[in-house]
Amino acid sequence: MPMATCPEWTSIRTLQMVMGLDEAGVSIPFEKIAEIRSVGDIMRLAG
Repeated sequence: MPMATCPEWTSIRTLQMVMGLDEAGVSIPFEKIAEIRSVGDIMRLAG
């Protein structure tokens, strides 16, 4: 799901997802967070 198609998905929501993943032991490099535009991006960066 692209970020642009979900009005509730803001940059704050992206950071909340990244922080939640980090708490679960899944790390996304800080410098890559700005690249996140979709759930697929999160999966790619977390893998």
